[in-house]
Amino acid sequence: MRNELFGSSPKGSSSNGMRQRSKNKDDSTEDYEVILKHHEDMQGKIAEEMLSMAHTLKHNSLMASRIIKEDNKVLGDSIRAADVNTDKLRVESDRLAVHAHKSCSWWIWIMLALVCATFVWMVLFIKLNPKPRL
Repeated sequence: MRNELFGSSPKGSSSNGMRQRSKNKDDSTEDYEVILKHHEDMQGKIAEEMLSMAHTLKHNSLMASRIIKEDNKVLGDSIRAADVNTDKLRVESDRLAVHAHKSCSWWIWIMLALVCATFVWMVLFIKLNPKPRL
């Protein structure tokens, strides 16, 4: 079938039908050297990029670590300040409750007595001093 499609077998093919590369020593040596040089250059570039990426990653991780440490410090300070404020608020709330219960009852009774006395005084004043008739 191969012979029908391609005619005769190609120049560099072996008995099993696979093509073989020509083995010209001069061309293959130069080609291999160019290919090796190209691969070495690419490896050098890749190594430089990897080194650059490693430095960038190290820098970014150090910066992230520093930022996280600062945030943890600020968070700790805020928690301590909130605890202190809660304690102070509890103390002042207790003082205010004691003060409100103690002094408020006396002032309410005094004001209630003044309002009642004023009401009685006004009623007596109106009854004792009638409206003059003209």
